[in-house]
Order: sequence, then structure tokens, then C-alpha cells
Amino acid sequence: MENQEVLELIREAKKGNEKAIETLIERYLNTIRKINNKWGGTDDGFQEGILGIYQAIKTFDESYNTKFMTHLYFHIEAKIRRYIDKERYRVPQYVIESIKKGEQERLYFSGIENFEIEDGSIDNEDLENKVLVERLLNYCTNQEKEVLNLLFFEGYSGQAVAKKLGMSRQWVHSIKHRAFEKIRNNIIL
Repeated sequence: MENQEVLELIREAKKGNEKAIETLIERYLNTIRKINNKWGGTDDGFQEGILGIYQAIKTFDESYNTKFMTHLYFHIEAKIRRYIDKERYRVPQYVIESIKKGEQERLYFSGIENFEIEDGSIDNEDLENKVLVERLLNYCTNQEKEVLNLLFFEGYSGQAVAKKLGMSRQWVHSIKHRAFEKIRNNIIL
């Protein structure tokens, strides 16, 4: 059973009492630090941990007869891990711009396996960008190339790609992120 002081603070925080929310955050700052250090100890991770406290306050139900700390720990760790996962799959903006530029200049996949560039008026900068995109896509499997082609070059939505390829939208999302991870890991700056 949770102590009455914490339960009262949670009740007040749920009503929108800013002082109660601040008190709860201050009370559990060390918990955030401990969990954040376990997952890399970044400043952004710490901020996500604070958002986890807000989420824990909002979703805590004292009728389940669990300790708030147990509930809180789960939400803080989940927020930090989600943030880390999202950062892990971040692709540099210039790569995304190269892919979009390639779409505008009519880059085609020919048979998905052999990526060909079809354009009669190519200047050197465009050619370099197209070669970069081609080189990056060579790190991907055929399935990943096909998903990227449908999403970025043919303009399909994730749901439409899933339907066309006979898989779930989540699987399409997973394939896309796996391809981005390969591309990101093979970029030579």
C-alpha cells in the first residue's frame, strides 16, 4: 500500500494542481537519474523521464493496490527507451533530401535489383546525388529496396504498401527502419 502523502499528491496532480505535480517530480528525480543512467544518461533521456512521470500520474489507479513507484518505474523506462529507439533510426536529412530529389528527377528501379538512372540532362551535382542514393540503396535487401521504392519514389502510403505486398503495416514500418539503419550505418562522411 502506498503512503497517504503520495496518494494525496497524486490525487491533487490529477486535478491539475501544478504544485502537487512539481512535488512529485522533485520527489522522484533520483529515480529518473537512475533509470536514465541505465539507458545511456543523456539530457534528452532525462527530459523523457520527466514526461514519464506525467504519464504515470495520469494513468495511476490506486484501486489496483500497487505501489506508485512500480507504476512510475515502468513509465519512465518506457519513455526513455522509446526515445532511444527513435533516435537509433534517425536518418540524416541530406540523405532524405537526396532520395526526394531523386524522386523528382525520375529515378527508377529497374527490376528492383539493378538500380538504373534514366535522365538525359544530368549535371555533375545531380549525378553525384544519384550515385550516392544508388550506393546507399545497394546496402539494402531486395525487399527493403521495394518498400523504399513504393514509399518514397512511387508515393504509396505505408498502408497501401502493406496491402500491395500482402503484409502488415507494422512489418512495412519495420522493413523501412531496418533499411534506414543499414543506410545510416554505411554513410561515409
